Amino acid sequence: GSEFGAQLEAAGLGFSKEVELIKICHERDLFTVGWAFTADEGRRMAEAGADVIGAIVGVTAGGLTGASKTQKLEHAAAQIQEICQAAKAVNPDIMVLTHGGPFKDVETAEYSLLHTDAVGYASGSSGERIPTESSVIEITKQYKKIRTSK
Repeated sequence: GSEFGAQLEAAGLGFSKEVELIKICHERDLFTVGWAFTADEGRRMAEAGADVIGAIVGVTAGGLTGASKTQKLEHAAAQIQEICQAAKAVNPDIMVLTHGGPFKDVETAEYSLLHTDAVGYASGSSGERIPTESSVIEITKQYKKIRTSK
């Protein structure tokens, strides 16, 4: 739907290329994960033969570089559920994973699974960048407290 997305499509680099790649990989019996922001994208990825749909609801919140504003949990879960329903209408056995937006830690990941038909959570920033940032910041604070004998 965005102007940027339309420009990518016009250049032959957009979502349609991703769908085409999933289809080729499926035909070669490779395990595939297709990413979708909308129900229509979830449906298209399922039609292409994706084994898993990663349902994305935006840039993950949290940490130093995460999204400063995301949609509310309820809205994000509803968006995930729409993607689930669209993909499962094509393939009832397809697995859907939640990812991004307000789903930034264990509690919010659990919320995404309790309020949708998704079967798992695809961690990214929430499993590596955000915990690393907080650990590095904390250890740096501790090192700054080191005393010397002089």
